[in-house]
Amino acid sequence: MKKFKVCLLVLLLVCLTLVGCSSNTTNAANTTNASSQVAAENPQPEQEQAEQKLYKVGIIQLVEHPSLDYVREGIIRGLKDSGFEQNKNLIIDYQNAQNDQSTLDNIAKKFVGDRVDLIISITTPATQIVAANTSDIPIVFSAVTDPVSAKVVESWEKPGGNVTGVSDLNPFEAQFEMLQKVVPHAKKIGIVYNTSEVNSQVQVEKAREFAAKHGYEIIVGPIYNSSEVLTASQTLASKGIDAFYVITDNTVATSINSLAKVAIDNKIPAIVAEDSQVEGGCLISIGIDYNLHGYQAGEMAARVLNGANPADMPVELQQDLMVVINRETQEALGIELPEEYTKQAKYVP
Repeated sequence: MKKFKVCLLVLLLVCLTLVGCSSNTTNAANTTNASSQVAAENPQPEQEQAEQKLYKVGIIQLVEHPSLDYVREGIIRGLKDSGFEQNKNLIIDYQNAQNDQSTLDNIAKKFVGDRVDLIISITTPATQIVAANTSDIPIVFSAVTDPVSAKVVESWEKPGGNVTGVSDLNPFEAQFEMLQKVVPHAKKIGIVYNTSEVNSQVQVEKAREFAAKHGYEIIVGPIYNSSEVLTASQTLASKGIDAFYVITDNTVATSINSLAKVAIDNKIPAIVAEDSQVEGGCLISIGIDYNLHGYQAGEMAARVLNGANPADMPVELQQDLMVVINRETQEALGIELPEEYTKQAKYVP
């Protein structure tokens, strides 16, 4: 009887132990499931980063000079402020063609071969090259004067293809009004420009129209490369021009110091389109802020990366104008400038 009671007690203890183990296993399983559910609902930062798409953008620039560099800086800032930042969710492949057409074409082909998500082009020639190389990769341009004349979009309102962007079309009316007020006696206006740049051809034709309205004679100094800027400027000065009007010409921009020196040496005011041309020694400009211009293009690029279709995005213009005056050049010319410009101007250097 005593042995029976002992056996019964041992059996009872074994049963209790088995029940306890089962309970612990169930609780552990429940805890594991709950932890997994919480982790799924609240992913860790490393998991979020792994799941975030990494975009690749190619930036193609015709040549290096201050205005275009300002554009590029503005583009990167516009992308960042719109949520696309380098080393986080964005890789930028920046390429500069140094004003060489074959290099432009090679860069465009590289971007297409790399299957970048977006191409951002700076200048008309760069845009024309990339547009000729791809019809499916989206393109956002900047520093393009007339995209319709350049044949990269169907119209300003409805681009219609894979290309859209921000135009730097000159505010001709404002610039010729400035010329009239700064040099009221002027009759002959000299323009140095690269005849092979479509954007320059468009601007010269526009300048002729506005010059006719104001009673000016336009005398041109055609060039084909930057080494000819000095000679063309000297030739115009020898023809008795009363003022230089400098358009947004990429070739002239790379040698703007040469034109500015001729203008100062001959006491000829130079009214220009770009702030960087004033920094290079010309007298005064009224035009767009190229850093803001680039920022606007960066914002457009971000919208495309977020799914917008370039075909339905109208080409944009920058509305805010900026006056810049070179103080040293003003003193060298001994010229007094109208207060309407001096009170709002940014002075350099």
